[in-house]
Amino acid sequence: MLRHKIFIRNLFIVIVLNVATINFCCASVSSGDKVYEGKLTFNKDLPVGLTAGTSEYSDLVRINSVSVEDNEDTFNVFAKISWLPVVDSTWKIKVELLDREGKLLHNARDRVTILTCKSSNSDKTSMQDIEMQLDQMFNDGRRHAARFRVTLEPVDDPLAKAKSAEDKLHTINVTTIGEKDKKPLAGSVVMVDTYYLHNKYPQIRTLYITDSRGNCEVNLDDNELARLDITAQKQGFASIKRTWYNNSSSFVAPLVNI
Repeated sequence: MLRHKIFIRNLFIVIVLNVATINFCCASVSSGDKVYEGKLTFNKDLPVGLTAGTSEYSDLVRINSVSVEDNEDTFNVFAKISWLPVVDSTWKIKVELLDREGKLLHNARDRVTILTCKSSNSDKTSMQDIEMQLDQMFNDGRRHAARFRVTLEPVDDPLAKAKSAEDKLHTINVTTIGEKDKKPLAGSVVMVDTYYLHNKYPQIRTLYITDSRGNCEVNLDDNELARLDITAQKQGFASIKRTWYNNSSSFVAPLVNI
């Protein structure tokens, strides 16, 4: 067991890691892409309003808006997203740039964002909100882009395939606590990013909600895991992010010890 504590500004996080057997389940999402196309203005919040779900839950995930920031060689893309934590669901979010005539300005180095939204054990009826940075896009002569396109597509959870004998599965118990009163913070959004060696999986991003005790359980396959980011957000508090690497002894908790 490894216990690690984080204390930065308004949020206090306790992380406990244990080997565990993990059972995966997810909702059967409706097929078909959801696509929005609009006029591009850099460095501005752009309304999108894409919604997707299942026959039972039509409003499982919603992309409210995106913004594209010009940062020299790259475009930093941010999205405001809401999701309903009633069932597990996984989505592919793709942002593309187009010229004035609607021609796609393709770049082979652009990456999609794979996002898994986990169900909550407590509040299953309230939409949860988060603002996040999507996977980077490269400039490469595309500053003349005049339009943008956002695609929201259901996909399988990549981590659900981690059931072979050689994969070592963990549960990470994350607790969020207020700085002033040291009380658990229910309803915090915990965002987990995992990066794997040899393209075992794409970069995986997973969203969790803390329960009434400020806790959530994070499923993790640590075989060939190169990097782990855990970010906590809650309205009225400063966000906190902690990163672990698997190839350096200079960090407090290298992943080889998990």
